[in-house]
Amino acid sequence: MLQLEYFVSRYGGDKFVILGINKSDEELRDFIEKLFCNINSAKMPFLDHMVFQHVTISMGVVNKTVESGYSLAEFISSADNNLYVAKKNGKNRYVFK
Repeated sequence: MLQLEYFVSRYGGDKFVILGINKSDEELRDFIEKLFCNINSAKMPFLDHMVFQHVTISMGVVNKTVESGYSLAEFISSADNNLYVAKKNGKNRYVFK
C-alpha cells in the first residue's frame, strides 16, 4: 500500500501548499531545505523580474498536528504570516517557526 508523505497543491496565484504527513520538525526542515536548494540550483530563467534573473522561492513553514487544536484557517494563516516575513526580509528564503 502506498503511504502519502507529502501533498502539494496550488493554493492560489503563485502560492502552493505542501503538507507533510506525520513529519517531525527536523524531517520537514530537511525537505524544505532540499526543495529550496533544488529550485535555486535549477536557475530557471525569470526574464521579467527586475531583481532576480532566475525563479526564486519564498516559503512560510509551519508544523502542527491535528491534536494541537489549530483550525485549518489558523494553520494557513500562520504559514501565510511566515511567508510574508520571508518576503519582507528580501524574498528567496523560508521562515519556519
